[in-house]
Amino acid sequence: MRVQYEIANGHRRGENGLLEYLKSNPGTPKSEAIAAWVDAKFGTFIRTTISEDFTITSADENRFIVNFTYESDANDFIKQLGGHRLEE
Repeated sequence: MRVQYEIANGHRRGENGLLEYLKSNPGTPKSEAIAAWVDAKFGTFIRTTISEDFTITSADENRFIVNFTYESDANDFIKQLGGHRLEE
């Protein structure tokens, strides 16, 4: 089950936000830096709160996709953080 999550502006800005992370890691390719930030911010939450059976893909400055193994995990993610299901 795939869920697309739109990164809120509040997560993008601020001292722990994505934009600040990109500025503080100028030597890292942008796509790698975004993937690292998304995993640290959202992947950690998913692993500790929902499940370890997922992958994060298609991360950019505005959104990312979480591929869950189990539908119940996707439902928990949507209930806790939001997002919407993508057609399989």
